[in-house]
Amino acid sequence: MRSFKLVGAATACALALSACGGGDSSSSSSPDEVLIGGTYPLTGPLADDGQEMVNAIKMAVADVNDAGGIKSLDGTEVVFKAKDSTGAPEQAAKNTQALIDEGSSAIIGAWLSSNTLATTQVAERAKVPHIVDQSQAPELIERGYQYTFRVMFDPPRVAKAANDFVEHVNEEWGLNGKAVFLHEDSAFGTSQSEYFRKEAEQRSVEVVKDIPYASSTTDMSSEVAQAIASGADILLSTGYAPDSLLLLKTLQEQNAEFKAVIGVDSAGWYSNRFAEDAGDLIEGVMDAGSYPIDFASPDYTSFAERFESEFGSEPSGGAVMSYVSARVLLEAIEDAGSSDPADIRETLASGTFDGYLLTQEQISFDDVGQNEEIEPIDYQFQNGRREVVWPEQFATGKLQRP
Repeated sequence: MRSFKLVGAATACALALSACGGGDSSSSSSPDEVLIGGTYPLTGPLADDGQEMVNAIKMAVADVNDAGGIKSLDGTEVVFKAKDSTGAPEQAAKNTQALIDEGSSAIIGAWLSSNTLATTQVAERAKVPHIVDQSQAPELIERGYQYTFRVMFDPPRVAKAANDFVEHVNEEWGLNGKAVFLHEDSAFGTSQSEYFRKEAEQRSVEVVKDIPYASSTTDMSSEVAQAIASGADILLSTGYAPDSLLLLKTLQEQNAEFKAVIGVDSAGWYSNRFAEDAGDLIEGVMDAGSYPIDFASPDYTSFAERFESEFGSEPSGGAVMSYVSARVLLEAIEDAGSSDPADIRETLASGTFDGYLLTQEQISFDDVGQNEEIEPIDYQFQNGRREVVWPEQFATGKLQRP
């Protein structure tokens, strides 16, 4: 991975902004500031995740500002403004319109696929570039939008990587070749299940049952009972933190004896913070097709140390993806030499950017706005921590049978 400079601790971002249209530096003078906006759940059950992503973006902005701002714009500083979506698509859309009305040159977010489907529509209508840091709904890049750019991988890549890993576990551990898939029923969980099962039709592991549930559920006893009755050795799961923790507790209550529990890029199992809440329940659980972070790089070590010092917690994979996505956007603004949304969009579409903390050297977007070279990797919780167990060149631990 190419080295890049990480500077200083994250500084506080100014939030007082003048109301205006989308950012514009079409005149010869540089703007007073470059505003970028984002909307994440900052209250409610997903607030911890949302705030962590906002913190990571603040750090990215501070790193650029502390290094001299946007040099191609005479050192103009970047301002990031975040609004609380509460996790509701309608609120996320309203927030995005407000951020654009306040002068945002670009939008980043909005984590939840249901929210990002709404925010990208608003940005496309306003012709303001929208960086998607994590959302995976396939529709995000299938609608022919010109202003959407996704740094995160797409469901087909997850499906392939996860099937590769599930086949490997099944063969190495001598399992029965049958899996059952429990997933939350929004665009996120549904697309992961659909793409995984489609890929599995060509593979050696059969998905014998698909069981959706509402992520807001407080009782998963029926779903877990159905999963146990399926006779599968492998339990697959895609969900968020609250429902993923409930799933593990229900598995224990019903004395489930699955030989392998594997997340398919589960947003519930993407951080060591979840392990603190789950305790022994998470030990040995795997997460396939997940965040491709280069944990061995000095750049990641520096970032993680600074993040924990500034915000009091170790960064999750989600925080890393938000940081990287923000850095790509800021690099595009630098390369464009403009805060005009149209200029930034053209630079994102045609440019090549640093891979920053990811396992890929460079980031570029294809003709539908998808990060071309990103490839997911696979994790297992061992001794309360997420360890990379595949592929071997990025591994921080070896796969262990529970």
